[in-house]
Amino acid sequence: MAAKTKELVEALECAYCFGTEMEMTQPRRLPCGHVYCLKCIEDDVAANKIMQCPKCRQVDAIAD
Repeated sequence: MAAKTKELVEALECAYCFGTEMEMTQPRRLPCGHVYCLKCIEDDVAANKIMQCPKCRQVDAIAD
């Protein structure tokens, strides 16, 4: 049971700032299904010019 709880927490945790979905002010789900803070995603896209999930490395198009 504890392993499933740990998996659930990791699934709902921002890979950038490690905030949980409950702590995030503006949680966003990427097309791959992983959840991140809106600000963390925006900061990463601005720095790297691509949107790539840090967990699964899926690259997605950025809407202009």
